[in-house]
Amino acid sequence: MWLETLLCFKEFFLYTFFSLIIWYTLYRRGAFNTVGRIKHYLLVGIGIVFPLVDIIETKLALENNYEGNPLVIWCISNLPNGYGWNLFILIHLSISASAFCLGWIGKSEENIGPRVTLALLDVFCVFVVTINALLMKLYGII
Repeated sequence: MWLETLLCFKEFFLYTFFSLIIWYTLYRRGAFNTVGRIKHYLLVGIGIVFPLVDIIETKLALENNYEGNPLVIWCISNLPNGYGWNLFILIHLSISASAFCLGWIGKSEENIGPRVTLALLDVFCVFVVTINALLMKLYGII
């Protein structure tokens, strides 16, 4: 029974696993040690925009009965009418706000921690949005 439950979250585990591998490789190479204005703005931009793109993708997937994330399906369908979707949007907006705050804190050369955290968040968001868009393209939703 617990194995079936874990298999329902296989996409999430794969997203997390590959995101951590990419992030750790970049971290070991020192990609986040220097500030670099363009790179900094790119990290903050990705962290703000991609959660909003994920909201649009999820809305399209739910309208076409495709959404494969069991946590999202449970959250949206089992909470009272409208609350699940509102909670989903609130979580994604808080991810965007935290990306902005981490970017603001990580501007200086000394604060490497916020940049590293923002980069991990960005890699995960890019991976989730890209794979979801690819799967939606394969299934003919977009």
